[in-house]
Amino acid sequence: MARKLLISLAIIMEVVHIAQIVDNIEITNEYRRPIKEKGISMKTSREITLAKNKYTRIFAIDERGPGNGNHSYTIRYRASYNGELRHYDEQQVIRFQRGPIHIEGVNGIQNEDLLAIVVDRLLSFQEGDYACKENEKALLSTTEALRVLQERTADRVERGVEGTNEN
Repeated sequence: MARKLLISLAIIMEVVHIAQIVDNIEITNEYRRPIKEKGISMKTSREITLAKNKYTRIFAIDERGPGNGNHSYTIRYRASYNGELRHYDEQQVIRFQRGPIHIEGVNGIQNEDLLAIVVDRLLSFQEGDYACKENEKALLSTTEALRVLQERTADRVERGVEGTNEN
């Protein structure tokens, strides 16, 4: 029992030390910064701090691809045990489509998929006990973002460039 406690304490101290290192790195622009964290490559990864909060951390975890976009992200979150927050020990990986589907096959999700999830969630809140003006504004903005991306796709299909790297 004491050995497990010492190991847990050592892990927590290592995570705190890593967090201090990450917090001391120079910010490269408004919401992105390079990272140094155990298990994540420093060369290709960076932390996305645009929506940072004390419970989650978001990382781009692959090299940028065509169009300069990343295709793989991980969201690490602080699980709680008996109401006490622990270190960032849980994660969800999100993989976006990499390459044209007709060449690469379906290998990830689209931006529209994530927006559709957020729209659905906000609609549910607005239909329930969490309805508020802020959710309504977010719903309008998210719905507009989804509409614009769908228009872009329709335009690309009409011009015959959907599924290519052409603008």
